[in-house]
Amino acid sequence: MEKGYKILIADDEPDILEILSYNLEKEGYTVITAKDGDEAIEKAYQISPI
Repeated sequence: MEKGYKILIADDEPDILEILSYNLEKEGYTVITAKDGDEAIEKAYQISPI
């Protein structure tokens, strides 16, 4: 079930990133993770999540 959306999530807790990623990917979203705000901004410029 591909929804065609990319979601960028940022959190400094690896377990939270893993849980969120798992559940969102299970629903068909493409998930990009970042371990902090700086990395999230960098990735947002690179991949343009919507």
